[in-house]
Amino acid sequence: RRLFPPAVTDDLVCAFLALLWAVHPLRVEVVCWASERKELTCVCFMLLSMLAYLMQSRPRGSSLLPHLFYLLSLLFFVLAILAKPVAVTLPVVLFAFDWIFGGRMRIAKLLPFALGSAACCLLTMASQTTALKSGADQLLCQRLESVFVAPLVYLGQTAWPAGLSSFYKFTWKMDWL
Repeated sequence: RRLFPPAVTDDLVCAFLALLWAVHPLRVEVVCWASERKELTCVCFMLLSMLAYLMQSRPRGSSLLPHLFYLLSLLFFVLAILAKPVAVTLPVVLFAFDWIFGGRMRIAKLLPFALGSAACCLLTMASQTTALKSGADQLLCQRLESVFVAPLVYLGQTAWPAGLSSFYKFTWKMDWL
């Protein structure tokens, strides 16, 4: 920030990160395969929901405009969940935005988002009973290991994208437990 004005630095960092996301091998499949269009649709609606949520928190002259942006944010959130259930993480992101950038925690405004996420999680668990049963033969320590190891593997693949596959079999061993 000492060498460049903040606006130029922020724009360059944002442009570089967007370019990196667009050409990274972990994201290329989203652009190339027609079956992955749901991820692009979900991300688009999540970003629109975040933008509308941030717009409603800005002070305006009209009292109707923030309510309209809030409803648009909820609508885009529902559309994102309908595109791909991974959008259930959006309330956590919005909470972080409020806390980091606004210095406040508006739990009441985030409650409909959290309820929508909870409903989506419950519906997914109810409809995926066979998938849940297939993991029942794993020990609890194996399931807990995957919770901690999978993000590390993903970060490793982000840094060094080698050995990518469309399906990853659970092969980690936790002998130390």
